Amino acid sequence: MSTLGYTFNTSTQTWTNTRTGESGNFTNGLIETKQNPAFKGIFDLAHDHGVKVLASIGGWSMSKHFDEVAADAGKRARFIKDIKKLINLGFDGIDVDWEYPGRTGMNFTGTQADFNNYSMLMEEIREAVGPNKLVSGCFNAIVKPNEFDWKRLDKVMDYFNMMTYDLNGGWSDKAGHNAPLFDYPNQEFEGLSLAATVDSLRKRGVNMKKVNLGGAFYGKGVICNGPAGVNVTTVKKPITIQPDGPILSAGDFDNFKVDVWDATPNYSYIVKYANAAQGWTEKWDNNAMVPYKTKGNYFLSYDNEKSVACKAQFIKDNDLAGIIVWQVYGDLIGLDAGCTTDKMPYCSGATSPLINEINRVFASSTKTCQYTSSISNNLLLNHSITLSPVPSTGKIQVLLGKLAVQTEISVYNMMGEEVHTCHIEKDAIIDLSYLKRGMYVLYTHSQIGQGYSKFILE
Repeated sequence: MSTLGYTFNTSTQTWTNTRTGESGNFTNGLIETKQNPAFKGIFDLAHDHGVKVLASIGGWSMSKHFDEVAADAGKRARFIKDIKKLINLGFDGIDVDWEYPGRTGMNFTGTQADFNNYSMLMEEIREAVGPNKLVSGCFNAIVKPNEFDWKRLDKVMDYFNMMTYDLNGGWSDKAGHNAPLFDYPNQEFEGLSLAATVDSLRKRGVNMKKVNLGGAFYGKGVICNGPAGVNVTTVKKPITIQPDGPILSAGDFDNFKVDVWDATPNYSYIVKYANAAQGWTEKWDNNAMVPYKTKGNYFLSYDNEKSVACKAQFIKDNDLAGIIVWQVYGDLIGLDAGCTTDKMPYCSGATSPLINEINRVFASSTKTCQYTSSISNNLLLNHSITLSPVPSTGKIQVLLGKLAVQTEISVYNMMGEEVHTCHIEKDAIIDLSYLKRGMYVLYTHSQIGQGYSKFILE
């Protein structure tokens, strides 16, 4: 606790934080006052391994007051004063998890004014914490036009964390995937996938090197009206869960109990209790590039090592920043083996298979996952395009191969800014001689898919 600035007076039963100036009382026995030089807290452990620790503020059930705080200069100042206290405790940055500006959230309805107020809030946070602390925010996977001023946010934020999960669940009328990599045939709503989110961000000129996609270390279980399968109609019933309260849901609370899993089991639980021995059949959706399980009329969407490897490969292929995970301990397996019971319990037999697979793909020099799909309008990186010459002095020949359809061409610089756009229906030469020297990405989009290719202008 001393590393966080806390001092304790056992005779007066009080504590003081030398970093924040705050003080208070404590009940004897609730706070450990004996210092152990061998014991390290979360900051020291993280920094010893080159990891930074951010304080995340908000969340689905704690975003009700963000709009009123962001809209009021006085409330923003008070909020930021408290943020500085967190920073002084040793955090390496702040993550604002406002879910979501301008949208309907839990117990509030956003307005268009939220987007400008969000920008002001993030600008003032950056000014308060300085240039050396990380500032990030969480964003809805559905990216709409005329909302955020992305170029403005790019000046003050380090990362845009896209929450590309919870895309289907107990609220859905069809059984669908929690976090599909790509759109898939006959899904309830188009554009709910990681690829669709990336496509929307690119079209809005977002700096893609700051984009983190969301990875789900949990599943979503629903009950179907008949034998379970993708796109099968769900059956909803009234139920009360926390923190939402009374809702109408198709969630599978039979297998994944209320107030324990709430139809949202961690990966570790799925591996242990939703397997063949319990009557579950595992399947793979080659369009969405994710697994799912069925048992009678029960449907379970989740991610496994194969699907997170594909998502990690997709992140690499699109030159994104990385991945955020909810939740970080969701894939911990083996917590009942070789465990100690010290201040910070340690289980020597524990493994994190999903995290390990993501790290393996990020570090690999070979392509891990090949994207395949049987549908024609999926947002896939399946255009086989050829650019020549590369490097080029300005004119690029685009060979579309067998693509004989109207194709939108967009060229982006390495800041994620769109610098050229046009449409072609066949092989063509595009004059880009007016652009500065450097690396660019040429991005194609048509009714049969999408693709990209890097090139250099000299």
